[in-house]
This record gives sequence, C-alpha cells and structure tokens, in this order.
Amino acid sequence: MLPQLGRSLFTAQDVARGKPAPDIFLHAAEGMGTAPKATVVIEDSLPGVTGALSAGMRVIGYSGGRDEDARALASAGAEVVDSLDQVPALIGLV
Repeated sequence: MLPQLGRSLFTAQDVARGKPAPDIFLHAAEGMGTAPKATVVIEDSLPGVTGALSAGMRVIGYSGGRDEDARALASAGAEVVDSLDQVPALIGLV
C-alpha cells in the first residue's frame, strides 16, 4: 500500500544542505509521512545515491541504458535499472 501523497514536490531550496547530504531525502520522507527505511529513491546521480543511502533509504539507480553510468551507480551502492519500466517489479508492485 502506498502512502497518501500530499505535498510531493521537494527541492534543495527546502533544506540547508543539498546532495550528497541526506537532508532533502529525509525532508521528503517526513513530508510524505513515510519512514526513511520504507522509502525507495530513484536516482541518476552519484551525489543523489550517496545522499539517499546516507538517509537509510533503498536506492534504485537509473542508468538510462548507459553502461558507464550503470557501473558507477552500482559501485555507489544502488540497485541499477536501465529502464523505469523495471522499477515496479523490482520493488514488488507487480
């Protein structure tokens, strides 16, 4: 069951420190009423992967099919997909 989505736009302007600090991810989870450990972040950047992992969240790295990006995201600790179509199955929604 997905949480009720209220405010769902969060930006670096909402927090004191941007990525790779975990601030924006923790702020978004709090704003959505979700515990960090129950949150899945989809990221395409190394600072984003680092920040989300520091927040204690599951991170899916989106590589867009670029092998070099896939390797870098995986090395940073993300589970990597090359298509967003892969995400629902990866997180158990299908």
